[in-house]
Amino acid sequence: MKKLLLALTLVLSLTAQATESSTDGFSELCNKFAEMSMDIMVYRQVGVPMDKLMDTVESDLGKSIVAAAYKAPKHNDHKSQKREVEEFAIEVYVACLRNL
Repeated sequence: MKKLLLALTLVLSLTAQATESSTDGFSELCNKFAEMSMDIMVYRQVGVPMDKLMDTVESDLGKSIVAAAYKAPKHNDHKSQKREVEEFAIEVYVACLRNL
């Protein structure tokens, strides 16, 4: 998770320098990170191997999110999987907002 926070900090600081300071813009960016993290965690929960998912992700931030997702437990029941996906997305979203 520390690498994820570092990657988010780097991306957000570069984005802040490249664009106007807009809370809506950053909120939208954090929403995109959260959506990406949900997709990644869904793949993790259904058993996609980490190396296969890493091959599909191009950015260092995406790879950091994949690595963080695979540190979380894999659940067998749908309710627990859904909860893990939602909690991971919230974690990424909050980390993003904190690093604005």
